[in-house]
Amino acid sequence: MLIYIASDHAGFDVKNKLYASLEELGHDVVDLGTDSEESCHYPDFATSLCEMLQSNPSARGVLICGSGIGVSMVANRFSSIRAALCHSSEVATLSREHNNSNVICLGARVISLDSNKEILAAWLNAKFKGERHSMRLNKFNSFGLRKIFRYFESNLELFLMTSGLMMVLLGTIIARINHEYFKSVLTVEDGFMEWSSVIFLLSASIVSFNRANNIQFSRLGKIVSLLFGFLFLFGAGEEISWGQRLLNIESGDFFKEINSQGETNLHNLTINGVKINKLIFGKLLGLILILYFLVMPWLLNRARWLKEIVRKTYLPMPKNIHILFFVLVAVLAELSGSPKKGELTEFAGTLIFFMIFMYPKNEKDLI
Repeated sequence: MLIYIASDHAGFDVKNKLYASLEELGHDVVDLGTDSEESCHYPDFATSLCEMLQSNPSARGVLICGSGIGVSMVANRFSSIRAALCHSSEVATLSREHNNSNVICLGARVISLDSNKEILAAWLNAKFKGERHSMRLNKFNSFGLRKIFRYFESNLELFLMTSGLMMVLLGTIIARINHEYFKSVLTVEDGFMEWSSVIFLLSASIVSFNRANNIQFSRLGKIVSLLFGFLFLFGAGEEISWGQRLLNIESGDFFKEINSQGETNLHNLTINGVKINKLIFGKLLGLILILYFLVMPWLLNRARWLKEIVRKTYLPMPKNIHILFFVLVAVLAELSGSPKKGELTEFAGTLIFFMIFMYPKNEKDLI
């Protein structure tokens, strides 16, 4: 096992002796200093070790100062570092079994050398138990990045939703003033709105797949998140007819005959005079959206069974601002008076679903 070890001047002697013990046990040990008992600053050496560990996540780290407190405080400021201050073998073992610690912090002045050797040995021999502990780790493994991007994220959500609403408002005005421009430029195939929808769907798909990968404790939650990931991916493919127009691929006779646009996609199929697009992506999807945005949020705090379903399936729920956005977009699209108003709702709908899956109301339950 690759092990990085570092200390300040107070832990210099203990560090050297632990280094020798680790080498005798067959570990690959890298000494990151300090190199003498001359007074130095423990944050410098703790930082060096944590940076090395971030580059080699399969390795482990050993930090030593007078009490172990200082180096543990520094180490735990780094994302992906889980440093445990251990003054007993039992605590060291639990820090691995329950917390999957990857750095152990020891006190040279408060614990004897023999005790520190025993504590280190217990820590190295212990293994992470996973299961329910994995779910708890997931809740704070994201703290590092969230601390950096929290302000950016909240403003990104507001920026995207405001921009999306302004785009729909602009589209509504253009549709009323110059419908030809609305049809031929703003809502044209492979235009800005269509490609924006594709990007939002792919982004929502990535978020869903990532959530499925992070959910450690719920098999049902994994399945639901994976299903949403594939659903959004399918929607992105359908939006651009699976790249057919971009690659100049001619449709087969089957799609030429029953697809209203003669393209290779399912949502434009016409069967026995019934347009799948209007039936499924119009009426059925409209009903689902009303249930999801208006009925479920109202019912969620009144029906315990629904709250339990949402919890077990890890279903992201819309915030009030998402619901307001949905209502405003629906009203604006109707005011456009255009037969192509669906392009506006499609653009805004894909955006809002990306926002909901990225920043759900029940976010703390989905981490």
